[in-house]
Amino acid sequence: MSESSHTPMESVCAPPLSFSEMRIVIPARNAMSTMPICLAALRNSIGEHPEIVVVDDGGNPGLGILAREHGASVRHTSGGAGAGAARNLGASGFEEGILVFVDADVAVDPEALTRLVDPLRTRNADATVGNYSDSTEGM
Repeated sequence: MSESSHTPMESVCAPPLSFSEMRIVIPARNAMSTMPICLAALRNSIGEHPEIVVVDDGGNPGLGILAREHGASVRHTSGGAGAGAARNLGASGFEEGILVFVDADVAVDPEALTRLVDPLRTRNADATVGNYSDSTEGM
């Protein structure tokens, strides 16, 4: 049996993570028509402000100004690298906490991030997944 870096009891007793220990990564290609709504919805979804990193994968004139207006930072691919490469670039250097990926054409519900990350913050789950539906019936 291999040793782990922590015992199950340490995980259970660890304090909850705060939203400030979260990074939201938004890959963006040709996304200027949806990005203002996406960023505003993320900022309105939680009181504490996590780090937001928008990754410009091309075709987004003015993205840097818009992102900074919403308190987000911007990273750049070489253009056309694809969503996966953009997500990886946005996640790079993030060592500890909760990592969330949101597509640039998504306007999250005001409660979506809380519902998504609470099981992680309270250390009751290792991963969670969101969906693209207005209906949360049965969830």
